[in-house]
Amino acid sequence: MKHKIFYDKENDVLREKFIGSFTTDDVPEYLELMSKVYSSCNHAHVLVDLSEAHEPYMDAETRQMLVEGSGRHRYYDERVAFIGAAPRIKELTVDFIEGLRHMGKQLKIKFFKVEEEALVWLREDNR
Repeated sequence: MKHKIFYDKENDVLREKFIGSFTTDDVPEYLELMSKVYSSCNHAHVLVDLSEAHEPYMDAETRQMLVEGSGRHRYYDERVAFIGAAPRIKELTVDFIEGLRHMGKQLKIKFFKVEEEALVWLREDNR
C-alpha cells in the first residue's frame, strides 16, 4: 500500500495521503494503519491530501468496507480538511463521508486547494 497515515506533531493534526488508486485490496492494511496511528494520540483533526489520488478510487464496495471499518474509531466530532481533490475524487469522497454520517459520525468537512488554508480551518476549532 502506498497510502500514508501519520501524526504531524508540528501542526498537531493527523494526516492521510492517498497515492494512486484506492480499492478493496487497500482497505485491510489501511484500516490497520489507521487504527494504530489514530490510537496513538488524542486528536480529532485530520488533513487528507488527495492530490495524488486517482481512479479507481473508492468504488461502492470499497466505500462500504471503509465505512464499516473506519466508522468504529473513537472520534465522533472530527474536523476533516481535504486538499487537492480532483472533481471526481471529491465526489467519491463525499459519498464516503455521507456513509460515515449515516453511521452516526458527526464529521465537519471542507475541501481546500492549499494546505495552509486547510490548517487554518482545522485550528479554528481549538479557539
